[in-house]
Amino acid sequence: MPIIFIGGQRKAGTSMFLNLFDGHPDLLVYPIDITIFYAYYPEYIKSSYSDKQRLARLKRVIFDELREYENVSFTLNIDKFSSIFFNKIDGHDLTNIGMILSILLNSFQECMETSNKKYFVVKETSLEIYANELFEYFPDSRFLHLIRDPRDNYAAIRAGVKRYSEFGDDEMSLLH
Repeated sequence: MPIIFIGGQRKAGTSMFLNLFDGHPDLLVYPIDITIFYAYYPEYIKSSYSDKQRLARLKRVIFDELREYENVSFTLNIDKFSSIFFNKIDGHDLTNIGMILSILLNSFQECMETSNKKYFVVKETSLEIYANELFEYFPDSRFLHLIRDPRDNYAAIRAGVKRYSEFGDDEMSLLH
């Protein structure tokens, strides 16, 4: 199924980005930011991490993150989703972000028990950074970019520097 990647900065705490396209009959919308693109990749593909560490990180950034939003805006059996994902990913290359995303989305589709959707929708505030790589893995994908006041973008980035520094970013790399 082709993927629509939606990027752009969102204001923390707003639901506009979080709920964008939810409920559309032709779209299978991943319920929250697909956090693997800042909390897993590219840091955890480095050789300094073992597969055990990578799996633990994927659990943390995918499923623990989903649990934080579980009762807020969507219905999803996270335990079932997690089980499907980890069964499918077993034995695969955990440094291949395209493969990880593909397995994640296929697992989500299986968990949601739907096959009549035309597109996956993946929302993440910083997907454009990896657009070339994503097009290599998903050549039929499309990108939509949300734009907001650049002063607001900068304020949000600056406020998140401490959090993102845990993933190897600094203020200047985030600003770029």
